[in-house]
Amino acid sequence: MDVPCAALFDLVEVSSGHTLRPGQLWAQGANVRTVQAVDLDERRSLACTLALPPALIQGRSSSNLLRGGDILLRTRGGSNQAVLITEALTPTVAVSPLLVLRVRDGVELAPQYLHWLLNSPAMQEQLDREARGTTIRMISAASVRQLSVPVPPLARQVQIARLAMLAMQEEELTRQLQAQRHQFLEQVLWHSAQNAGGIPPPGEKAKALGGSSSQGLLDRN
Repeated sequence: MDVPCAALFDLVEVSSGHTLRPGQLWAQGANVRTVQAVDLDERRSLACTLALPPALIQGRSSSNLLRGGDILLRTRGGSNQAVLITEALTPTVAVSPLLVLRVRDGVELAPQYLHWLLNSPAMQEQLDREARGTTIRMISAASVRQLSVPVPPLARQVQIARLAMLAMQEEELTRQLQAQRHQFLEQVLWHSAQNAGGIPPPGEKAKALGGSSSQGLLDRN
């Protein structure tokens, strides 16, 4: 059975980030933290903490404050990655040109599923097609609202989001292991360069990181 699709604006509220005026950022008496595109870097998730830059924003509405489950979408530049707000530990607002996506009350849509969906290759391709501009490419809020997204049953959404999270964790562990293997190989090569007597046999930790193969490579050369 085909999964039904819906326009994004039927599922979530899409709002533009706050436009900062000169002097608001790092102002004395700051009453809120801010999230700008530069603060996201390559993050996939973010908790609103005191580590974020402060600003003084008068008359701010509580509805503008980020909540756990909100999604920030980059709309300008080369990346259209979405970032999931995991916790709102301190009052925080998003800054333009970021968009804030918040699941509408009563809609059966898991934020974690939507986060995965927006970052999927298929949806990133859709976003890329909607981008306008030559020097600085930008996607409008109207274009984001019109995106068509598949909406499987909630239980299926949770399963997909869970598998996506496990895949990301595996990817990060693999990255860390590769970094450790590279660091060990550099140490072996540096030791070889400094010692005319050759390379000593690697220890157990080195073997666990793939040191034995590095040793064999050097012995063959």
